[in-house]
Amino acid sequence: MPSEDSQPERREHDAERSARREDDIERLVRRAVRDELSSLVGKILWTLLSGFALLVGVQLLQFWLLDSSGGLGLVLLAAGLLIVCSSLYLLYLLYRRTPMDT
Repeated sequence: MPSEDSQPERREHDAERSARREDDIERLVRRAVRDELSSLVGKILWTLLSGFALLVGVQLLQFWLLDSSGGLGLVLLAAGLLIVCSSLYLLYLLYRRTPMDT
């Protein structure tokens, strides 16, 4: 049977362990939130960049429609298609669903 003197010590020890566990949990939660926020910010920036590139590619295709003769027309067509396809592929990579997401 524990003595009266050991009860307060045991309570202090349990309180310290509980506080350490709470600090560890808080640290893990903060790290998880920080990782998710950085991932979200990166996703937003890459989405904006891809959208801008898509608009540039469409603009090049419009220029090709206006002047499709000669070498310049071929360059405009190739550059426009390359940029549009690249930006659409980037958007696909950013927002595709994987089995781990479900």
